[in-house]
Amino acid sequence: MAAQFAKDTRLATVVGKQTKGNVLGSTMFNVGNGYQVYLPIFGWYSPGGNYTEGSGVRPDIDIDIDPDSLAYGDDAQFGKALELLQ
Repeated sequence: MAAQFAKDTRLATVVGKQTKGNVLGSTMFNVGNGYQVYLPIFGWYSPGGNYTEGSGVRPDIDIDIDPDSLAYGDDAQFGKALELLQ
């Protein structure tokens, strides 16, 4: 939701990989005998009218995640974001 808001309002540059788009609000309801039902209860629409569920947000600057580098404290996405701020 934050990434879509930043993208639509141009208040920030989105750096990283495309999000999954899992923003549908939901809740669990007890229905008896130990069973529950999971129901969606709201969706997220951005200020620009975009519905992000299932489609995600494409970043302004696409930077891959390298799990091996992350394990050693090197975060390329964070590094690029810091570079943009300077």
